[in-house]
Amino acid sequence: ASKHLEPHSTEIKFLIHNQELNLVASCSIDNVIKIHDDKELLQSEVIKEIKVLEDNISALCFSDKFNRLCIGLSNGTLKFYDIEHSHYDSDLDVDSSSIKGEIRVIKELQDLEIILCCYSNGVCTFIVIPPSNAKYKTIYEFNNNIKEPISISCVEFDNEKHHLFIG
Repeated sequence: ASKHLEPHSTEIKFLIHNQELNLVASCSIDNVIKIHDDKELLQSEVIKEIKVLEDNISALCFSDKFNRLCIGLSNGTLKFYDIEHSHYDSDLDVDSSSIKGEIRVIKELQDLEIILCCYSNGVCTFIVIPPSNAKYKTIYEFNNNIKEPISISCVEFDNEKHHLFIG
């Protein structure tokens, strides 16, 4: 069986699914995000449409743990959208002296209350998410470089062994 989502007016850039939340998010190149209900087998209605105006969307991730859509922008901003209450929860505070470039990957590390955010200049940051009191704070950062910074385009995390794989 196939499912048809409501179309965008331009090309789709990202398509992500969250089985836990029963949601699908589609994002087009004009920075429109449509959040679709995924409860029915063949039907899927748009429950929310978000237009991001600040900059181009460069990464997208659902967070099961705190019911947010994590939106990475090409200017290095990480936005958190509260799906349940339909509003932006917070933007990650980024020290202007440490701008890291375009966000390439966002990944929730299951069971750790942490979001991993990787940038075009090879920097990776570990960001605490709710319910922790230190939410939206960077707790650790590393550079992916040997002789020069290497951009990261994909990440996998082994939840059992807590191993991080980057590519």
